[in-house]
Amino acid sequence: MPQPPIYQCPVDAPVQVLGGKWKLVLLFYLLQGPRRNGELRRLVPAITQKMLTQQLRGLEADGIVVRTVHQRVPPFVTYAVAADEADRLRGVIDALCDWGQYWCSKTGATVLAVDALAAVPRGRTAADRHLDLHREVVDHVGASVDQQQV
Repeated sequence: MPQPPIYQCPVDAPVQVLGGKWKLVLLFYLLQGPRRNGELRRLVPAITQKMLTQQLRGLEADGIVVRTVHQRVPPFVTYAVAADEADRLRGVIDALCDWGQYWCSKTGATVLAVDALAAVPRGRTAADRHLDLHREVVDHVGASVDQQQV
């Protein structure tokens, strides 16, 4: 049996488990509900299939994500945040979303569709508001690509 890891401080544990370029981004989308592999690829177009598979396997190995094989014709797989981890992870993701907005505002970074984010009713989580923002950005980018192809 492997020995449990030793972390330098409390921040080291989430950095080791959730760190990397894509894990938090994938968890952001998985907290919205179960997703198929293809859905995640469309939501995060910059990730390669190899990296997506590696990141999901790592999250699954740590018990953060659950992989479910649906025995239908044709069979398919969905990924979801483990039920016992969802509430704590939602708090982490919400805090990161809020800090990300603050940082972009402070540094003058461009945030596409910021008006759509401001129009989201209060009472929803930061992750919900950011998902709405992402959808608007995807729609905007898709429309731009369509116009370029004409």
